[in-house]
Amino acid sequence: MTIEINVDCGEAFGNWVAGPDEELMPMIDVANVACGGHAGSPVIMKRTIDLAKKFGVKVGARE
Repeated sequence: MTIEINVDCGEAFGNWVAGPDEELMPMIDVANVACGGHAGSPVIMKRTIDLAKKFGVKVGARE
């Protein structure tokens, strides 16, 4: 049996950051990136996706 660890992340806007994305990314399998309605700016979305790529984490979108 395998378990996939899925985390909501990318919740930030400008200087406001809501979670420890950089610390969690090496430990997860899927990153659900905030896209707009839930405090996700284009800059933060790109930064979060780049971080996921660095650690081989799959990416999903959420509002």
